[in-house]
Amino acid sequence: MVGRRVRLQRIERMRRRLLARLPAVAAGLCLAACATSGVSIQDELRAAASDIGGSFVLFRRDGDDILIRSGTVRGGAEPPPTLDAECARGSAHKIQVVVARSARFPCNELDAAWTTGFAKSLSLALAGVFADAAPSLAVSLSIFPDRTRIDVEADDDVGADPVNLSFASTELEFAPMARRLISHAVAHEVFHAGLHLGRARAAPESFERFADFERILEEAAAELFGICVSLATDNVASRAESNVTVNGRPGGVLTDSELRQLVRERGPMDGSGLDLSNMGQAAANSIWTSVIGPTYLASGDSDDGRTLSSLCSAENLASIDGIRRLVGTFAEDGSDAPPFPDWNAKIGVEYDGVYRSAHARWLSMQNLAPE
Repeated sequence: MVGRRVRLQRIERMRRRLLARLPAVAAGLCLAACATSGVSIQDELRAAASDIGGSFVLFRRDGDDILIRSGTVRGGAEPPPTLDAECARGSAHKIQVVVARSARFPCNELDAAWTTGFAKSLSLALAGVFADAAPSLAVSLSIFPDRTRIDVEADDDVGADPVNLSFASTELEFAPMARRLISHAVAHEVFHAGLHLGRARAAPESFERFADFERILEEAAAELFGICVSLATDNVASRAESNVTVNGRPGGVLTDSELRQLVRERGPMDGSGLDLSNMGQAAANSIWTSVIGPTYLASGDSDDGRTLSSLCSAENLASIDGIRRLVGTFAEDGSDAPPFPDWNAKIGVEYDGVYRSAHARWLSMQNLAPE
């Protein structure tokens, strides 16, 4: 993803998409206060269009050098306030994570435990995929009040040690029952950094962005990496925000024939109407439902969660060839991935119960009192 023009086009698409969501975002602001009410957690997240999809990691040339740019661009009605100093910090091997937040929302022991766990999970996942080539990263996460307009961007040299990455989110998503959104999305972008930093450092003169089909495979791998980090950090991972439409079909998955097209370098399927990111989500969804069935949720301490976590290996994710082989395995398994069911009230209640139970077990793992 090299080139200022491409970066600006992508950010502008983000701006338009996120600004269009503003009325929905305002509808979901009670999440933190409603966490113990009868309101479905997942219904609140869906109402809020609550993802961190405006985050990005991009690589661009600056003369003979290559810079890595990270950030989050999101629409909002309120101007961003000045955040106070860091309120939580976690570190593990090559990873540092710092959370900055408004003084109105001081961090507590749960926030500290999450930050430490997130740093550890990122470190272990990166080492599991990239081994000694895993980069040293300093990840800053700014948490803004809900409805804030966010435009956080930062550059760093690809040769920096550590490389600094900056992201942002909202208090809605930093609520204890919603943080897997942040874990997944930041880990997704960290995977992009890990995959390309080695390439950019080894051969900066020939560094180029991937072809479209490779970018789709990369997006699928980044989604899987985000799933693994979310399972490890939050004891839960979800695909409830990823049920995209493919070739006019609901259900969020690709058929084996479509996966074969992707593996054979034909890129996006004709008529799909999806951008590269969403096509990558559909490929990841196809692996998810093929492995554990058409369920929206997996917990990290379950057999399903452990099976999904086993996919985040060096063999599968450390290179485009490995990702292609992984997707090809599911393209040739003789059975199309089962689609996700349409979301309804019954699914929402079941989902919420499983989610709350997984979160309660996470609290127990951290020796924290139930909320």
